[in-house]
Amino acid sequence: MIPYENLDSFQKQAIRRLREGSNLIVAAPTGTGKTAIVDHIAWEILERMGTIIFTAPLKALCNQKFREFSALFGGERVGLITGDEVVNDRAPLLVMTTEVLRNMLQEGTLEDPPSLVVYDEIHYLADVDRGAAWEESIVLLPPETQILGLSATAPNAHEVALWIEVIKGRKTEVVRYAKRAVPLKLLGITKETGLQPLKRVLNRVEAYRRDRKKGSIFKPVNHLEVISELQARGMLPALYFLFNRKRVEAFAYELGRYHSFLTNPEKRRVRDYLNALEIPEEARPFFERMRGLLLKGVGFHHAGLMPHIKRAVEVLFEKRLLKVVYCTSTFALGVNMPARTVCFDTVVKYDGHAFRPLTNMEFFQKAGRAGRRGIDDVGYVVVRFDPRDQEEIPVYKERNIEPIESSFKLSYNSVVNLLARSSFMKIEDFLSSSLWSFQHEEDKRRFTRRIEEVKSQIEALPTFLCEYEEELFLKRKEELEETLALKRERLLSLQGKLGGGEGLSPKRLKRLELKRKDLVQSITRLEFQLKGMRLEQCDFCPHRPQCRATERKRRHLNKKLQKLENELRFLSGYLVREFEGKCAVLREMGYLAEDDTFRIGAEILRRLHIEELLVAEMILEGLFDRLAPVEMAALLICVGRDPERNRIKPKVLDKGLRREIEDLVDYLVGLEERHLGGAESGKVNWSFADAGFMWAQGETLSHIVESFEVYEGDLISALRQALDLAKQIKRVYIEVPGFREMKGFEHIAETIDRLERPILREFSI
Repeated sequence: MIPYENLDSFQKQAIRRLREGSNLIVAAPTGTGKTAIVDHIAWEILERMGTIIFTAPLKALCNQKFREFSALFGGERVGLITGDEVVNDRAPLLVMTTEVLRNMLQEGTLEDPPSLVVYDEIHYLADVDRGAAWEESIVLLPPETQILGLSATAPNAHEVALWIEVIKGRKTEVVRYAKRAVPLKLLGITKETGLQPLKRVLNRVEAYRRDRKKGSIFKPVNHLEVISELQARGMLPALYFLFNRKRVEAFAYELGRYHSFLTNPEKRRVRDYLNALEIPEEARPFFERMRGLLLKGVGFHHAGLMPHIKRAVEVLFEKRLLKVVYCTSTFALGVNMPARTVCFDTVVKYDGHAFRPLTNMEFFQKAGRAGRRGIDDVGYVVVRFDPRDQEEIPVYKERNIEPIESSFKLSYNSVVNLLARSSFMKIEDFLSSSLWSFQHEEDKRRFTRRIEEVKSQIEALPTFLCEYEEELFLKRKEELEETLALKRERLLSLQGKLGGGEGLSPKRLKRLELKRKDLVQSITRLEFQLKGMRLEQCDFCPHRPQCRATERKRRHLNKKLQKLENELRFLSGYLVREFEGKCAVLREMGYLAEDDTFRIGAEILRRLHIEELLVAEMILEGLFDRLAPVEMAALLICVGRDPERNRIKPKVLDKGLRREIEDLVDYLVGLEERHLGGAESGKVNWSFADAGFMWAQGETLSHIVESFEVYEGDLISALRQALDLAKQIKRVYIEVPGFREMKGFEHIAETIDRLERPILREFSI
């Protein structure tokens, strides 16, 4: 640990604020030393017998912090709790994912309030899929617990701090350090420009795009040329970011065919490190595949790799024995591995819906890895441009990083856990304590101000100038509108009779049809009369132009007022409406009584966190009583996975079973569309079913990977999620009365035994 006297001034300031008892958000770039603040304050709390929870967004980062804290404070004082691993859970310093903390707070299993909770990467509050866990846990924390949030990218840190201060009643401060430990230099590269300042290259690219119809030629460079340029300029080691795993691996192997960056002594160090590693037998084929590449100083890193292999790449890069690592965005999250240079093969990514440029936050999260503190005077960021790309590329500036905006969303698990412990009034308080509500309060005030302004504008409009206008014109208009409404009502009634015309004689049908035509003509005449009557009254009036202008203005302002009032209504009750909508879904499914008391379905939901409704229905339908354990493994590996890439139809799951699940999904989607305006449940992807079946039968990992052409890390991740879900289901059978005696309990217990092979546990550490 760095001695206190050697800390930077912003680090000392942060520690002083925490000692004074304030909550704190530290906003400082990557590599400036936020970790040192945590180390010092944790040491002080442990010395006075306090407790700390350190939360992180990724299991990999949790494992890394667990190792670091164990080395610093001693293994007996540090514990780890993730979705699939529990180590020393009574320790005074616990490392866990934010979801685990949220679940503990919801279920009341956190025995004593911790002295301090550290939220690493607190900007995850804005994450669309997972941000709700951050918000819920912060809201649910007891007020006596101190909060420390860390972020490299939090432009609105003061707004987030004010929210925490308001809901916790404790002074919450911000320590901001804008200066990078190593300044960044942004560069661009094409064949024509070579390596030049980013803005200059971007201007040239834009000029080419404007002129290319005239026949100008502008060629991109390939990744090999980029690396050669960096090597010639002494700008290695480099991280090379791409947004496609296959290209990450292909680029690395292609570079390895043409380049070897290591000296003989460096190769020996790599070989010694690799030989000393204890690699599980099942992982060895994948490990050996990369060995030759690592011995050339080249590596690759993405979420589809096994943890052992990713860890080897990280360690060798940290030891400066890898000169180029091709990687995806996951390398920018949590892994503290700076390089001299960060390269972008492109700054355009596919986000699941469309191709778009990276946001400022996405760009600088990755670019921030450039520049090694104490080694480099400057960190280089190189963007490879392909002028043929159609997307307009923004000018990236750190001051333009997007603010943290709430992505709060209630899960069914959250809904039933709120109902279990709170009155509706307290639930409303909980919802109004969210960052979403806090951030939209200003929006509500703005809409209220605008509504008052528009009302004033309407009131200020001139009144009619004609002496008899109100008496003659408006009264007649009102009478015509009443007549029109009655005729429309009669038309609807007639159409209903005609629509259900079975049993009516042909003559009766003909008479009704004639009546319908008469009504339609009458309505058309009335509508025309209403539309044109103003002209009959006003044709020769000298005030006509002014009156018409006033009426147009009035109509425009009334439409504007209605739109603003609708927006205000939406904001004012959005979260309560979402909560009530989900309660309505649960009532219709029979999970809640009309007075919202729990039925058996709600008790099941309290113990599920993956596709809660779908899995609860499977349990209630007795599906797990009917399935053999290997079939259960094949099914569970499919649940909760994005269905958009559902290309492979499984051989092992019966077609009737799949139809049953798909019918259930359709039922849930229909319910949610009716009560919530859109579907949230029902994610099932059959692509991994056969792989899950083979795994449960005892097939080797390498055989399964070869059979299905999947990344080993993706398969491991899917198996771990299936195992996590199986453990949640087992908890239902154990804790909910009447379920332990069912066959499903025996089946799920055996499914867990078949899934939980040693290699899964080894890959979680």
